[in-house]
Amino acid sequence: MPLDQDARSRIVDALLTQLAVTFSLYLETQFAYWNVTGLSFFELHRAFRKQNRRLLKDIDRIAERIRALDVTIEMEQAMEAPGGETGAEKLCKALADGHAAAADGAREAYAVAEEAGDVATAMLFEDLAFYREKEAWHLRAYYDASLTEAPAQS
Repeated sequence: MPLDQDARSRIVDALLTQLAVTFSLYLETQFAYWNVTGLSFFELHRAFRKQNRRLLKDIDRIAERIRALDVTIEMEQAMEAPGGETGAEKLCKALADGHAAAADGAREAYAVAEEAGDVATAMLFEDLAFYREKEAWHLRAYYDASLTEAPAQS
């Protein structure tokens, strides 16, 4: 059953929002990848690279779904990286917050697509929420541990 114009418009709006949020998160993660410092540099450098690969894949999936709904993507939005921080804990916290916010937005968008009966888009939003929650958890696990563990005494 084809989507009615109102449902299609709401779904496209939700997809465009997720595209902007995910692209912003991609840029923030790239900033963290370039600028992380500290004892966990190598571990976090690899983790940020892995996250960015997933984010880039998700950006493509969202954009392809928008195009499948026959909408041309015109994105004009200023995006900022986290305020110049380079410390591992601060970068991880900023990224965890960004992933959590993106997961919340994906869950809200899921409801829009589900209500409209657009199963393909609803499944995409469900997948996005899952991965954003997972990345937020990974990042929080890192910075929670780093804040509670006492440094080794010499």
